[in-house]
Amino acid sequence: MTDIDLQPADLEQYTLGRLSASDPRTQTILSAALQAVRSYCKWYVCPVVTDDVITLDGPGHWGGYGVGMGSLYGGSYYNGTGTLVPRRVGSGTLFLPTKNLLSITSIVEDGNPIDLSTVQWSRSGVVVKQAMLPWSTNLSSITVTYTHGWSVAQAQDWRSLALAIADRMSMVRGLIGPFPTNIGPYRLGGFYGESRGSLPNSATWLDDLLALIDMKRYVIQEI
Repeated sequence: MTDIDLQPADLEQYTLGRLSASDPRTQTILSAALQAVRSYCKWYVCPVVTDDVITLDGPGHWGGYGVGMGSLYGGSYYNGTGTLVPRRVGSGTLFLPTKNLLSITSIVEDGNPIDLSTVQWSRSGVVVKQAMLPWSTNLSSITVTYTHGWSVAQAQDWRSLALAIADRMSMVRGLIGPFPTNIGPYRLGGFYGESRGSLPNSATWLDDLLALIDMKRYVIQEI
């Protein structure tokens, strides 16, 4: 069976029917929660995405200064002005936004297809060329088609946290809602829970829940 993303029915089940799958607002709150956890992790995470296409800047870095006007991405040359200009130098390591790389279908660098037999890659998304030859330093110069992500079975904890965040979002004043709430035999039409303004990222409860995500498994660290 093909894995699918979280659906309103999943949120209805998680909230024991407090949020209805047939209510369009349930999809709205679920989408907002998924966006929050994916932004925190810095990639799609789950389910597995087949032949995802992404265009990346070449993994260059500013390596120092040269004398002259120079070329922004190819070094510098002396033009008689004596001006120091920054030089951008290539890196031998390309990082794909994933924590579970399954396969690479193609890599196009500066318009030229790369022979995949000349590259190596790791599950963590690191891609290198033979002999650590440098990648392009140009911006938006590398397009990669790849399959990556965790399956539903592998990411049950991550999915549960996404549902918990969606559940809590529906109960924060001014965020999304109001949603009717069942407490015993009573059905309440108002909000409950803390109010920290209309922005979810300002609420400490969101930070607390996001902090429960397995960093090693799901979150891309800044390099």
